[in-house]
Amino acid sequence: MKPEKMKPNKRKTQQPKPEKPAAESKSLYPWNVIAASVILIVLALFPYGPLAILPPVLRFFLVGAAVLGWFWEPISTKIGPKAAKWPAILAEVLAVLLIVGSFFLIKIPGIHASGTDDNIYFYMANAFANGQIPYKDFFFSHPPVHLLVPALIFKIFGFSLGLAKSIPVFATILAGIFMYMAARRAGRGFAMLTLLFHLTAYQVLMASSDMNGENIMTAFLAASVWATFAGRPLLAGILAGFGLGSGLYAFAGVLALTLINGRRFGRFLAGLALSFGTVMLVFFIIAPSEFIDGVFRYHVSKPVTAANRASIFNSLNPFKMFATLLGNLGAYLTGKEFGKSLYYHALFAIAFGITAVYLAANLLLKKDGDAKSNKRRAKPTQEPDPTTKFAVFGLIVTVLFLLQWAALNEIYDFYQVPMLALMAPLPAWVCWQIFKGVKEGTTVGKMGIAIGMLALMCLHLPMEYRINRWLWPSEQQNKGSVIEYQWREPVAFIGLAKVSKAVFFSPTRIKGKVTPHYRHVMWNKMLTFTTADEIAAYIKANTSKDETITGASTLAPLVALLADRRMAGDESDTNSKRFSSGNWTHAQFRELVLGDNVKYLIGAARSAFTDQAMNSNPAFKDTFVLEKTFIDEGLLHFRSHPIRLYRRADRPTSQ
Repeated sequence: MKPEKMKPNKRKTQQPKPEKPAAESKSLYPWNVIAASVILIVLALFPYGPLAILPPVLRFFLVGAAVLGWFWEPISTKIGPKAAKWPAILAEVLAVLLIVGSFFLIKIPGIHASGTDDNIYFYMANAFANGQIPYKDFFFSHPPVHLLVPALIFKIFGFSLGLAKSIPVFATILAGIFMYMAARRAGRGFAMLTLLFHLTAYQVLMASSDMNGENIMTAFLAASVWATFAGRPLLAGILAGFGLGSGLYAFAGVLALTLINGRRFGRFLAGLALSFGTVMLVFFIIAPSEFIDGVFRYHVSKPVTAANRASIFNSLNPFKMFATLLGNLGAYLTGKEFGKSLYYHALFAIAFGITAVYLAANLLLKKDGDAKSNKRRAKPTQEPDPTTKFAVFGLIVTVLFLLQWAALNEIYDFYQVPMLALMAPLPAWVCWQIFKGVKEGTTVGKMGIAIGMLALMCLHLPMEYRINRWLWPSEQQNKGSVIEYQWREPVAFIGLAKVSKAVFFSPTRIKGKVTPHYRHVMWNKMLTFTTADEIAAYIKANTSKDETITGASTLAPLVALLADRRMAGDESDTNSKRFSSGNWTHAQFRELVLGDNVKYLIGAARSAFTDQAMNSNPAFKDTFVLEKTFIDEGLLHFRSHPIRLYRRADRPTSQ
């Protein structure tokens, strides 16, 4: 009798089981996932919105990853967690390799001689590796870590152009990996999006061809972000200190990291003081006056070049300084300098707006809900989204960097690199919310929020067209005409360059049409100092080992390295701002180079040694005479660039 009574009870406990397969089959093909997949596929086939900034290989990867991610959960439930683990890991590894590999292939065409400021730092780092000390033996306008890293590399491997031009590329990849590792704590998909937006940002792509210090700085800051979110505040502070020791414009990023460390900020600041304080103190002790001149005084002495702006150091009254800061911020945000940044990074700006409004609205609604609720037991069971802290960090970073730009006398485009790297979680967060909204959007309202975010992100292209007409009205002239670009081979990775050309390079663009920004990067970074070897060979053949050269700071230091000759006075940074800031006079320069057995001076446009300066400045006019002109066809787009070689007047004519 008893066994017969127990049988119905067992059947009752098993009654819910037949419902499970029905639920699974229902969730496998939900309408919201199918609709969103179709929308993304259309956006990939007819690139518009967030996908328009990406190369096709990354565009289709992103769409495929999103669609697979939406359908993967029910599939993984069917096959079981153990079976689903390894395909997910493999897909993640392949995704990271694809993003990093695409970045590297886009950068390969820029590995060659160029007429850029990094030639100054190549020369300095090589001199440092060979025993000279920055500040003490030559003028240097940045903190010392900028040279410490490449000097160590040159000390081990020696100087070569291919190696030197690869340093910023690999530093940027390292920064991307650290940002990925930090974001990985919040989720696999969010981390991949962060890496993707970081390494495809226009200015990150542009600046990673030149060793101006911002890439090394950003690698340290990104490592500090990783250490912060890993709960290692002391290590985070040490890494941030090395970032600040690469360039003082890392300050906004360091301040953001201090704030995001929260209650652990004390240990963060201790690590910061340890690394930054030590490295700065060592070089200050070696050459106190020269260190202060290069790292601090030189920069605050630069004239303010932007319209409607003033130096905040015109008065030390804090109220006047703050008023000047706000005025500068307004001038910056309404000026063409910011407009250019907005044009190339419109997606970041839109993501900033969406994130700020969404998080603020959520905060207000939460407070309102808490005020109306009298039931303490009614606590939310859902855990907070781990990506939100990254989004908040991105908002803080953006605001602090904008305030920092308003405080500086002069802003270069490449200064934006650390800001964009630390802002990358913002567009990643918005895209992740869209992905989650579709995946979890069981109601029209939730799905509507996701589609609304996607629609707002799609506004970046019409926004770019409008800014394009404002900044470059000449683009509207002969609108639709075709402009052609020439491919130039790099000095390294020749085999991979063929892949780069086949996959990413386009030989033409249509005037007036917004072109994917990575193509502008490739066109601009293929500008080449084609006569560098020719000039170096001429100088080497017509000078003795103890004779020196000087001249245009973007050209002469590289020629000196290739010719195995020293820069006169060991001064490679001869840019015109050293004279306009009062750091140097032309008479002091003349005395220095003549006292160090100078024979040749390289003159060029956009330097302190233009044709006009050489023919009219008393320090140059009777001291140097024109000996030879080299016509460089690769330094500029669509026009030649004459480079003058002046000989010291009291030296015999070279044969």
